[in-house]
Amino acid sequence: ASDVYKRQMAGFFCEQGASTPLPCETGTFGNATNLEAPDQCHVCPLGHYCEGNTSVPAKCPAGTYQEQYSQTSCEPCTPGYYCPEGSTTPIPCQGGTYGNGTDLASSDNCTDVAYGEWAPTGAALPERCFTGFYCPGRADDTENTPPGSKPIIVSEGGSTETKEALRKTMSLEMD
Repeated sequence: ASDVYKRQMAGFFCEQGASTPLPCETGTFGNATNLEAPDQCHVCPLGHYCEGNTSVPAKCPAGTYQEQYSQTSCEPCTPGYYCPEGSTTPIPCQGGTYGNGTDLASSDNCTDVAYGEWAPTGAALPERCFTGFYCPGRADDTENTPPGSKPIIVSEGGSTETKEALRKTMSLEMD
């Protein structure tokens, strides 16, 4: 009977003389038939999870990641970061954006900072602009790369723009 099992059941192994197949352990998978020992099951790879008696490791769903081998589940993505399907590590939201959640799946889920805010790389929430600085928001920031990633210092003690002015003179005579 064990020969029949060995030929038909991926995700299981059948030791010599066993009457029924045994599942590959949790954290491993068996992608072939005719496995004869538990060490023939493969370690679950990074970015995947293996619940046991499986023939194919499952990719971590978008919004989660797995940075260790032989795992049975995936971790929620870190706030300020996003995790596409099969992620092995979270990817930070770019400076000028932030990610207030643990289920972000792509950079499109990161939110642009608004006027009066800035955000460094990997920010979960935007920062308020400091006194003496200007924060135009991501859409209007032409100073920083990436836009909105840090406050812009305001110049002090002089004019930064020259404009033409019309000069008028008047005279007044008094008796």
